[in-house]
Amino acid sequence: MPDRLWFFELFGFFRQVFELVQDLSKLGSPADALGADVLFSLEQRVEPQWDGIVTRAKAISDESLREQALATINKLRACIDEEVARVEEYSPIDRCTRHLDYIIRHKEHLTGEHEKRVERYARIVAQHMNLDRQSSAQICRAARLHDIGKICISPEVWLDTDRWDDPKNKSHQEKKMRMQKHAEIGAYILSPSRVGIAIAASVRAHHENWDGTGYPDALADDSIPFWARIIRVADSFDAMTQSRGHRPVPLPCDQAIEELLAGQGKQYDPRICAAVDTCKSDLIAAFSAPLRAA
Repeated sequence: MPDRLWFFELFGFFRQVFELVQDLSKLGSPADALGADVLFSLEQRVEPQWDGIVTRAKAISDESLREQALATINKLRACIDEEVARVEEYSPIDRCTRHLDYIIRHKEHLTGEHEKRVERYARIVAQHMNLDRQSSAQICRAARLHDIGKICISPEVWLDTDRWDDPKNKSHQEKKMRMQKHAEIGAYILSPSRVGIAIAASVRAHHENWDGTGYPDALADDSIPFWARIIRVADSFDAMTQSRGHRPVPLPCDQAIEELLAGQGKQYDPRICAAVDTCKSDLIAAFSAPLRAA
């Protein structure tokens, strides 16, 4: 490819990066919810291309164009690193999210992979519902923290391989009640923090059912926080497609989606199920994609 065409291709990449850096630098507050969304865009759209772009720039034979391209790359790298450091250092929301996520991943037997997958699926559903960037970012943050209450639940409970579906088995019912407390505990942990009331409410309500049969408050239909309804679907999809103690054989993705659609109007908001129906291929692709490193 001629040097000038290479350079124009690089220029398109530079413009994309510059717009993301501008988004970071324009945040009215470092705790702005858009911060997490912009950081995600940098991680997903920019970082995987960076080494290849540098290699292409170094391959430009015209010395003047090559030096101009490399100088621009170095300046953008410095701007990215500076803005990311600023947001991550001073954002109370992101700092709290990282600290709590660290606790989840380092709790005995918890890897945090479930939280990452639920976040990924929630993001896809939110995008297909045409939610704005700020709402999508907040939903993803809530999804990442939805099980934070489990840090206070004994491993002997959440690692139990029994189904707890025998109402006459006192041990089963006691474990079931203890496990169900994780939603309330999670909301309690988050409420006094700077994470936000809406996120804490979504964490509390992520096991509520559309028909009012869920827990902890037996909320129904639109009284359930909207973000919690999306997390409910994403959480269920991951639960069905992963091996669990009481269900060692996971469901195939297409069958799990059928289960979700069959539950609309019962466990799940019909509007969110409609979005799931339109993004089936994206959910299946996300299931197969590797998780980002924490």
